[in-house]
Amino acid sequence: AGNCGPSLVTAGSSGAVTLNNPIDGVIPGPQVWDACISGKYRYCGDFYIIGAAAGEDRTCDIHCIVHDENAYLQTGPNMTRGIEVHRKMDFVLSKAQFLTTQAKYSDIVLPVTTKWEVPGGTVASNREFVVCYSKVTDPLYEAKTDQEINTGIMEALGLDPTVAYPFSEVQAFFNMVAGCTVIKDDGSEYEPLVTITQDDIDEWGVEGTPQTGRIALQDFIDNGGYQFERHEGDIFEYLGYSAFIADPDAS
Repeated sequence: AGNCGPSLVTAGSSGAVTLNNPIDGVIPGPQVWDACISGKYRYCGDFYIIGAAAGEDRTCDIHCIVHDENAYLQTGPNMTRGIEVHRKMDFVLSKAQFLTTQAKYSDIVLPVTTKWEVPGGTVASNREFVVCYSKVTDPLYEAKTDQEINTGIMEALGLDPTVAYPFSEVQAFFNMVAGCTVIKDDGSEYEPLVTITQDDIDEWGVEGTPQTGRIALQDFIDNGGYQFERHEGDIFEYLGYSAFIADPDAS
């Protein structure tokens, strides 16, 4: 169902840097509201960064909640307890596209853009398809992008936003598109997916290098992505656990 196996087409990267978070205390989701009240939680690692870790009892003293890109008060467990916590906090900030439950219990709500209002991006759907989404409308009313909001917050804190955002959102979108790859017909290696001309680079007002791929830049955007063409009996068939299926005893 997941169409697993080696990717035949890949999404590109924005090229943004990954900054180290000096805070290693991660509260497991089901414990978060009680931790805000009791000041205690059971640390067991971070799923996204370091993975699981040996359980360790820790303490915390939380006075502020910042909701970035989630709606955890209404999608996580125990909303009643969560509302109690929000009322206890000294300060709550939410980015929101809609008046979510947590936005109702926030001191400040920052209207953030939807994916329809940002320059665009790429994401791999499965091994055979890469999605390219792009702007369909300018930001409505006072909505700003995550990068614009975070830049403003960093400037207010006396931090340099270019450390986190070294280039524009249009440049980041271009980098994602230019970085998409597709496997060669013989399966030997990957090559650029999108053809980009110097005229494209000049029109976008970005930095880049012309390249030759399988689909023109504007076609890739207009199509909303690229579907790798498959043929019956091609060399790209993938069967999970094939070694075990062929010889269970040896595996």
